[in-house]
Amino acid sequence: VAFPAEVKASPAAAANGGRILIIGDSWGTVSPATEFFQKELTEHNCTPGFPGFQNIAIGGTTAKLWASPLLMPKVKKAAAEADHVWITLGGNDALEQCPPCAAAGGSAVKCAEELITKATGWVKTIMDGIHEANPNAQIVGFGYDIMFGGTFKGLPADVKCLY
Repeated sequence: VAFPAEVKASPAAAANGGRILIIGDSWGTVSPATEFFQKELTEHNCTPGFPGFQNIAIGGTTAKLWASPLLMPKVKKAAAEADHVWITLGGNDALEQCPPCAAAGGSAVKCAEELITKATGWVKTIMDGIHEANPNAQIVGFGYDIMFGGTFKGLPADVKCLY
């Protein structure tokens, strides 16, 4: 797994509580380049390259992988220095989990329920790791439903979904 270049938070970013960490899949790697997201970051004086901004998202990854021993140490190390952790995960988990379920005869509802159960566990593991490294980190979850205007109600209560 290749990791993107890291930017360490500056003392000034730490002082104002503005250190942001993004973890997740390709939506985490693409979003900072989108016009809307870039505009929002700029309005808050936080753009990629800003000393308090760190993006360790990796395209193609799953919540299952981020919750594993392979990536969890990376999550904990980066989260220890972050005030806000933005998580973008779910699409690749659906791509990995749902087709085998459907191929085994599972209905769309059954496969979605299984995915939500598994993904909720993985996300909880990720959040527990973040809070183990930094109990004060605020976690925001960006789900794929939000990309299309919906709301996802299956995440643990301490993940906040925007919009």
